[in-house]
Amino acid sequence: RDYQGHGDLDRVFGQISEIVELRAEGLDLDIFESYENAKEHLFIRVSNAETNRDLLEDVPHETLGDLAVTYHLMVERNDEGFGSTMITNELLDKYGIPGDQLKADALENSAKILSPSIESMNNVMARMMGLPNLAPESVPFEQAVEDFNFSSEGMFVLTNTNAVNGAAVMFYPEVLEQLGDHAGVDLFIIPSSVHETIILPDDGVMQRSDLESMIRDINANEVAPKDRLSDSLYHYDSREHRLERAIDFEERKEMEQTIGKKVEKVSIQEKLKDAEERVNKQSPSKASKAHVLE
Repeated sequence: RDYQGHGDLDRVFGQISEIVELRAEGLDLDIFESYENAKEHLFIRVSNAETNRDLLEDVPHETLGDLAVTYHLMVERNDEGFGSTMITNELLDKYGIPGDQLKADALENSAKILSPSIESMNNVMARMMGLPNLAPESVPFEQAVEDFNFSSEGMFVLTNTNAVNGAAVMFYPEVLEQLGDHAGVDLFIIPSSVHETIILPDDGVMQRSDLESMIRDINANEVAPKDRLSDSLYHYDSREHRLERAIDFEERKEMEQTIGKKVEKVSIQEKLKDAEERVNKQSPSKASKAHVLE
């Protein structure tokens, strides 16, 4: 905007340089030199894998469906917000650690840096509309999990306490497991934006096709392109503790049912064969007894 106002690009870059020099004084540069110093600053983010395909070529990452998990360093944090930088392949090589260790450490540390938050959609909407009397204060995640109940609230917003890049919370260890255990049902996860996801029960009321149609419509008309996460609905299998796209879950269950029917059919055939063999073995003795009686 400054450039559009006066057209002096040199002036803009001069101001940027001054800001960078000023802000750099508060940065902990040791985290770039040693992994031991960096480890406690690690956290994860999630984004759309296809949209960020070129970027992902240069950074360590994990993919699930059309989502990509990347690893970041918190380099600065204050009352105004926080600053971070992405771990690149080059920086990972400098640290000299395997990608699996980076992943494990980042997952473990994320909740310490950006704590998870779960809150009813009604509560979130009331606060956004300026109705504090209808929006009780949010509580720590551990307490919120204990109160997690779909019977009283239909949908919940899962994010972090900063509500920035909070969709990554769905990958935090044990978060979905705890929610699924308390809900007593499988979970649908709507990737509403990179900042949060919406949790609702897979209880047979809502169908995948309807939810995905709603996701596509909202992404196209309501969500800024830079904040869009996915057009796919995700699913958490509470029994098997497995997160995947809802369509992949359906296909997996159909495959398991098909295999189960084949196994059952083979089992029945084997039982019939065994019974027939037993009858054949018993037949000669029966014939001999009959001959003696005659």
